[in-house]
Amino acid sequence: QAKIRFNYLPAEQEKALLVARTGISEELAGKMVELANLQREATKRGEYDFSLDTASLLAWAKMVVEGGLSPEEAAECTWMHGLVGSEMD
Repeated sequence: QAKIRFNYLPAEQEKALLVARTGISEELAGKMVELANLQREATKRGEYDFSLDTASLLAWAKMVVEGGLSPEEAAECTWMHGLVGSEMD
């Protein structure tokens, strides 16, 4: 089975994009990108079928800034279901 591999922005650029597009703090954006990169590495190792992409990070950050949700609550609404679904298959 062929798999498509995606290249993501370097961490600092991805963090800057989150801050510029959503207004989220640099500190929280950095933590989000760090988590995304850890999850992406796990996907490369075959631990998940789901990869946390930049669009998901933007949606997550937007829900924190504009929606007033905690990062944990926003994660559940935006991307965490992809990880849970992978584990339940």
